[in-house]
Amino acid sequence: MFLVVGDFWQNHALTWAQWPLMGWGAGLLMHANHVRRRWSNGSNPSDPQTLANLRLRWFWEHFGAWAVMSVVFLAVDLWTSGKLTWAFYPILGWGLGVYFHRRNLLHSSL
Repeated sequence: MFLVVGDFWQNHALTWAQWPLMGWGAGLLMHANHVRRRWSNGSNPSDPQTLANLRLRWFWEHFGAWAVMSVVFLAVDLWTSGKLTWAFYPILGWGLGVYFHRRNLLHSSL
């Protein structure tokens, strides 16, 4: 929603938002499939320390994906338009998601 609103606010039309939405959507589908397969085969850890270690690893995986894709978004935006036009929208949106993921991780371990 944030991307579409930003695109319409900036260009009064849908000009670029569909591309990060398709990429993000594909990533979310792959992520959901991975999580579904992992938990459906009985690998649900019952040990609290194991679960805490998994949650921390998952956070760093999400953070790494955000960092790599932020660089990709910036490079594509600069390459296609010669200036920053849309890259900050997915970087900010995804960054907020990573921030709240970390915040939830810290509060769930208390």
